Amino acid sequence: MSKIKLAGTESALPTSVGLATNFNRAPGVRLVNTVAGNATVTILDGSEEVGTFTILGNSTEHLAKGNEHVVYASAATVLGTPVGFVG
Repeated sequence: MSKIKLAGTESALPTSVGLATNFNRAPGVRLVNTVAGNATVTILDGSEEVGTFTILGNSTEHLAKGNEHVVYASAATVLGTPVGFVG
């Protein structure tokens, strides 16, 4: 399993495309869904949708992304921390 290197502070993901964030151009984001309900995470490259996925309730995911890719979620209960990946 690879380790993560913190590259910023945890914050709630924006919940709209207009506020989507690139997390300081980090190559990855550690995501945590803090409630029991599922949420949808969307990744964009400019205005083009790269993809979406469901983050299950009370779970953690590590998302690798392009530096310019922006991310938002369907619920403010999804928190993200910009990270890099080591080994």
